[in-house]
Amino acid sequence: MADGPPPPPTQGQPPAEPSPGWDARYAPPEPTADLVAYLRANSGRYTREALNQRMAVAGHPPEAIAAAWAAIEVEDDAAGVRDRRGQTAAIIAGAYFVTWLLVLVLAIIPSGGGAYSPIALLAGVLAVALLVPGIIAVALAKSTGWLRRATVSRVVAFSFLPLLILFAIAGTCVSATQNIS
Repeated sequence: MADGPPPPPTQGQPPAEPSPGWDARYAPPEPTADLVAYLRANSGRYTREALNQRMAVAGHPPEAIAAAWAAIEVEDDAAGVRDRRGQTAAIIAGAYFVTWLLVLVLAIIPSGGGAYSPIALLAGVLAVALLVPGIIAVALAKSTGWLRRATVSRVVAFSFLPLLILFAIAGTCVSATQNIS
């Protein structure tokens, strides 16, 4: 057993263990002979393009890759699993807009006031306060891999926090409106 660190490499010799590059660390694993099982195991973590490229490099013909994806899609359809990123983003965006509209019509406008009253200012503040977290929530929903192959229960679970934030902001605004009038 050595007492110190290993000696540095001499001039012209490569290091004993080269560190793995980006591809070795983050690329999909080597495909197995059963492409459907390979896709089932890795499609939640890697993009379709990355998996297709990895299978093509491993020598699998494009027809076999397409057939494996078709089998995965049939299984997903039978289980009710599909890409729900756009659907979730639309639900969140719609909820933020409808909530803004309802709070505006039911709580802010009936409180009265002119164009430059605290009520109009509160409506604008609410719009901005809902716009920022709404845009963030929609962007996250559109970009998350967690919703790429998701069931309805994942959509509900993913939407819970943005909608909780939505109700907290709207509730604060309604409370402030009641204090003004």
